[in-house]
Amino acid sequence: MALIKIEDLTPSDGQIDPSQVNSPTPSVNTKDPFIFIPSGKGMRTVANPAYKAQLGVETQQAKDIGVIDVKRKIYSKDLESFFAVDDVLQQARGTGTDRFEAGGKMMWEGIKQESPLGRAVATHDAVRKRLRVQLVRAAGDVGNINIVEQKAAEQMIPTQWDDKGTADLKRAYLKEIGTAIESKDGNAVKEVIANWMATPSFQSNPETIKFKTQYDTAIKAGYTEKEIKAFLGAKNGK
Repeated sequence: MALIKIEDLTPSDGQIDPSQVNSPTPSVNTKDPFIFIPSGKGMRTVANPAYKAQLGVETQQAKDIGVIDVKRKIYSKDLESFFAVDDVLQQARGTGTDRFEAGGKMMWEGIKQESPLGRAVATHDAVRKRLRVQLVRAAGDVGNINIVEQKAAEQMIPTQWDDKGTADLKRAYLKEIGTAIESKDGNAVKEVIANWMATPSFQSNPETIKFKTQYDTAIKAGYTEKEIKAFLGAKNGK
């Protein structure tokens, strides 16, 4: 911004010519670091409080974006780590009702930890829990998802008790939501979750049915979604 000399603004009769004064109001002009205000028969420059306030807002926004980017990168790395472990379990998962027998064998292998499968199973639970937390954080920052969508997103992560088909479906949705998060597309994040919630695998899951019952009961009792979210966060150690 080019500064205007006071003598340029003050005619020979000592009166200020308003048409020559560039004096935006601080509440509107946030682009110029300095503004002109009347001073005696002339004008003087002062710091623009609106510019300073806007600068503070933009600085905070930049910090928030930086935090979100870090969360996205953490989630991306955690997702890679999860798939590396889950690939091993996927080879051992059963089909249909055989999943229970396969899940039981994997649990036993995880206790012994004498084979690659056993060590993968032992690692799987910890990696899964970490991914669940990072998924909710990253998806929440990008898509601003609600508590129901958060719980649905958590259930995209396969467990050792899933059959091959269900695990494949969950893994596909995990990759989709990962892509949406990476591209910072909030609408895509919510769309992936909505599509997952429409699947029979999600709707028939006992965990889904249990949560829906608890959620509906809490809402009818007058609890807000924020209160329910805080309670579940404390319960899950988040």
